[in-house]
Amino acid sequence: MTDQAGQVQEAAPQEAITQASPEVQPAQQEAVWTDGFSDATLAFATGKSWSNPEAVVNSYQNLEKLAHGSKDVIAKPNYENVDEVNTFYNELGRPSESKDYKFEVPDHSNDNFVDWYRGSAHETGLTQTQAEKLFGAYMEYEGQFMEQHNQETESNRLAEVESLKKELGAGVTKELEICKRGWKQMGCDQEDINFMEDALGPQLAFKIGSEFAKAKGTMESDFVDGDPNGVGFGMGMTPEAAKQRIAQKLSDPAFKKAYMTDKGLAHDQAVKEMERLNAYVEGLQPN
Repeated sequence: MTDQAGQVQEAAPQEAITQASPEVQPAQQEAVWTDGFSDATLAFATGKSWSNPEAVVNSYQNLEKLAHGSKDVIAKPNYENVDEVNTFYNELGRPSESKDYKFEVPDHSNDNFVDWYRGSAHETGLTQTQAEKLFGAYMEYEGQFMEQHNQETESNRLAEVESLKKELGAGVTKELEICKRGWKQMGCDQEDINFMEDALGPQLAFKIGSEFAKAKGTMESDFVDGDPNGVGFGMGMTPEAAKQRIAQKLSDPAFKKAYMTDKGLAHDQAVKEMERLNAYVEGLQPN
């Protein structure tokens, strides 16, 4: 090739005339369906293991079916609305009235407690099953507690009795009888004495009964190896002595006639005497 000046120019190298290859663009990344979620929403979606938007929609559809189509789902009430709360409890299975709760009540149960329990169970919305199971559990606990308490009480009582026997020694029988008579002089029968022993303990009950006996003038001779008439300070007579006196009185024709007559001063006096003697028979101190 020549230029205008006639000079021959050299051909350009092949590499110089080769056009540069276009730049290779990086492959475009596939969009993720959670792109744009906040951190909190992303964490929630990840926890649910949803793999795509369709999974989210399916989950919501199932929730709607459950909420609006199932009879087992009950809407939570407004607890400030009494009517809504009562309706809610009744739908869950609460009886209409507290008296309608049915469960086995032990014979020893307190009626006031049972009524209170039924009312409280109804107020708190317990179903029949819940109330029955809770009541049974409480009765079982109470029974176990009372059994343990009774065992401990009896053990302590026996220990006190043994201690008292050692303290009184050979005279234990006499002293206990005097103590018992002291309680009876205060108007207590055997049931009352047993109650006092349980409530106070054998030792304290013994001391109090003995003090009663001393205050009434009861003597040891009134009970053991004493005068057949059993006359003592305050005590008057032992039951056996009183029985003997009654027999003597009724063997007296004059007294018997007066006693069996329904009028007159002699009759009144005879009746009063028999009442006094019968009180001694019962172990009581006549007025």
